[in-house]
Amino acid sequence: MLTAYRFLIAAVPFCGYILYTKKNFFQKIKSGIILGFFLWLIFILISVGLRYTSAINTGFISGIFFVFVPLINYLIFKKRLKAHLLPVIILLVCGLYLLTGGLSNLGLGDVLILFSAIFTSIHLILVGYYSKQGLDPIVVCFQQFAVVAVCSLILALVTNKFNLFVPSSQIGPLLFLGILPTLAVFFVQMVSLKYASEITAAILLSLQPGFAAFFSYWLGGERFSNLQLVGGILLFASAIVYIVVTHRKKGLENDHDHFSVQN
Repeated sequence: MLTAYRFLIAAVPFCGYILYTKKNFFQKIKSGIILGFFLWLIFILISVGLRYTSAINTGFISGIFFVFVPLINYLIFKKRLKAHLLPVIILLVCGLYLLTGGLSNLGLGDVLILFSAIFTSIHLILVGYYSKQGLDPIVVCFQQFAVVAVCSLILALVTNKFNLFVPSSQIGPLLFLGILPTLAVFFVQMVSLKYASEITAAILLSLQPGFAAFFSYWLGGERFSNLQLVGGILLFASAIVYIVVTHRKKGLENDHDHFSVQN
């Protein structure tokens, strides 16, 4: 029910905006249904998987979702991974491994988290694909949020976990989850992927464990080992390397185009 309420809260502001602007709720709804279904799978698999595995395994497996992005991109759209991105991927994997502690005692929960990582990659690629088709990001976000909420409510009814009333102590956290980590994050993702590549988004999103570690150290007073510190540095180094090699690659391509025009 937590997932259902979270996405219902996220959908309400978009619903109000669509009503106010008199837009069509069902505009190209197929894309919203597909995105919503994969988004629902991601959250359900994570919530179930966490019951059977450790937070360390979850952090590492969910963090390496970016590894699947180029593979799935190739399988669906035949886009090949560019060779200059390999050092970035290696840095990311090494950084995540050192920061989270890697894997231990693999089991059912880890398999579920792994599938959630795969579906996260698929969702990210599809968001990029649909956002470049000129779809209204507000309408699409509302549609996928509504699909997640409905699927979650159905699952709660089937599993006898439906609860209409929310304890007053949970209202504040639910509002926070619905607005910031859900409405704001997925809307920004939808808009930004209209201009950025899925690989760029995947690499930047994979820095989340690094930021989490930084803020837990800065605000929570948590202490980290030297290996974890090295892992965090490698994570942020991968982003810097990605920016440098990407701009260098574009610069070389522009120089080549300019030389070809002159000739």
